[in-house]
Amino acid sequence: MKAFQDDIERAKEILEDLLGEPVLGFRAPEWSLRSLGSSRLPVVAKAGFLYDSSLTPCPLAGRAGNPRFASRLRWDDDGLRKQPDLLELPPLTFGGPLRLPAGSWTGRLVKPERLVRAALDHADDGGMPVAVVHPWEISGRPTPGRLSGIAKFIHETGRRGFQDRFRELLRGLPWTTLRAAAGLAAVVPLRSAASRRAAG
Repeated sequence: MKAFQDDIERAKEILEDLLGEPVLGFRAPEWSLRSLGSSRLPVVAKAGFLYDSSLTPCPLAGRAGNPRFASRLRWDDDGLRKQPDLLELPPLTFGGPLRLPAGSWTGRLVKPERLVRAALDHADDGGMPVAVVHPWEISGRPTPGRLSGIAKFIHETGRRGFQDRFRELLRGLPWTTLRAAAGLAAVVPLRSAASRRAAG
């Protein structure tokens, strides 16, 4: 656990130094936190992240019991001070009870209108649709790293022509950033993290 804590704190600090502003959100690679019971979620909150998008209600990558809608995660006090809470912003799913991810290969294969409809239905139910797209999915360049088997299938399937489908998806709704959508843009003044470090 200490190695995980050190890694995310170091990564956050590096990104904040590069960007000159605070990094407020976290998402674990490959949905590796998996479930609400993950002991790493409180560590994410303690590291200073205000929101997380690491839990998916999709089979295999997550758990059916994971939140489908934005949720506030809270933990018991650690006895010394109040444990910070975390806003969980799960990714959009479609396909009804199948809960297929709107990102990844399933989302790359379907028509953008279907994802727009899923996002509108989610919003009508009181949710905040979160779309997950990696830069390599729309760059037209090879996937980073050496992949084989199921990993290659997941990362490569549906990439051909996805740039155009992604543009259609963007035109279908007034998308914005998680920071702005969750009302976190004004939580920490821009550049404050870099200036605090420079002063210290």
